Amino acid sequence: MAVITINANQKFIDQVSTLAKEEGVSKSELLRMALECYKLQQQKRRLQVRFSHEASAIAKMKKNAAKVEAIGNTGDEAHTSH
Repeated sequence: MAVITINANQKFIDQVSTLAKEEGVSKSELLRMALECYKLQQQKRRLQVRFSHEASAIAKMKKNAAKVEAIGNTGDEAHTSH
């Protein structure tokens, strides 16, 4: 198991080294950018979930407001017909 992990880690390090050379940046700079990108992706996911929940709540409020308005209109009609 340790050998597989070491091989996977070495492969990752080799890929980072190659990409850093291709991009003309240091390995640490490349890893810093990758970490920043990961953090932004996580933040984006959290905001998408939050937006989805808020959109759902707004839709429910609109639906409830329409029901209340319909009940209110029915009540107003009953009062005006007397």
